[in-house]
Amino acid sequence: MKKIIIFLFAALLALMSCSKSPEKLLIIYSYHPEYEWCRQEKRGIEDVFSDQNIIIESFYMDTKRKTNKTWEKNITNEAILKIKSFKPDLVIVCDDNACRLVAKQFVDKKLPFVFTGINEDPKVYGMPAKNITGVIERKLISGTIGLLKKLDPSVKTIAIITDNSPTSQATVGRFTQENFPVKLYEVYRTNNYDDWKKYVRKIQTEVDALGIYMYFTLEKVNSEESVPYAQVLKWTMENNTLPTFSFEEFSVQDGVLCGETQSGYEQGKEAALMAKEILSGVKPSALPIVIPKKGTLMINEKTAQKLEIVIPEELKQKAKIIH
Repeated sequence: MKKIIIFLFAALLALMSCSKSPEKLLIIYSYHPEYEWCRQEKRGIEDVFSDQNIIIESFYMDTKRKTNKTWEKNITNEAILKIKSFKPDLVIVCDDNACRLVAKQFVDKKLPFVFTGINEDPKVYGMPAKNITGVIERKLISGTIGLLKKLDPSVKTIAIITDNSPTSQATVGRFTQENFPVKLYEVYRTNNYDDWKKYVRKIQTEVDALGIYMYFTLEKVNSEESVPYAQVLKWTMENNTLPTFSFEEFSVQDGVLCGETQSGYEQGKEAALMAKEILSGVKPSALPIVIPKKGTLMINEKTAQKLEIVIPEELKQKAKIIH
């Protein structure tokens, strides 16, 4: 009789375990579904959870294409309502805007958060906190310039052009002469598409290479909608004769000459691995912030050919060549 009772008790525990409701994960993206960085982050997160019994929902804030304060306020309220209605067990926030606008409101509360793709110092957002940890994105400057110099040893002076988005503002403050092994002529920021074009034309005779960072919040005069980023980069590459570099994988894929890049996939994957630990019972405060130290060397072969740059054999072995 005793054995039967033990067996029934064990069976009951097993049944209860099997009937446990799946955990719920909410991913809040700063930008829009079509944005390549978001696609990469999404793949990285979902790959980690592909074998898990978990419900995943996504929320996109679309703050690259829509940059006015009214949209920011309204979409933030929608994100908070989504959290309240979905009742997730954990939230992953991707990139600075979601962290700044949403996760910051939950510092030291009960709901656990993991951030990823953050360019700003997380201390600005009050993080890490007892319920929040995550992954920081840092630009791999020395590797990128080293790669550029191997492709074109004559490069001695560079400039960097970028939009004036929160992402750029959080990053370019760390672009100083001390960080660069070549002369940094200047970092030019603008959200005006006409000014961007003027600068690209002007800088051609003043430096040896041009860094292209963010180009997603450029607007035409009297418009609150950003110019499609593919259009911006296409125009830039067609009107530029300098070797170019970037720190973003998608930029090299789309035409920039080279860079040591960090992918959204790796950022998403690292965040998901941390989230997985937290959902298993580890406290967020026990997980230190992660800063990936190494990226992927990338070279765009078509751009190299256009610039009459011969890719050394050693780089063909070490770098990812975009054909």
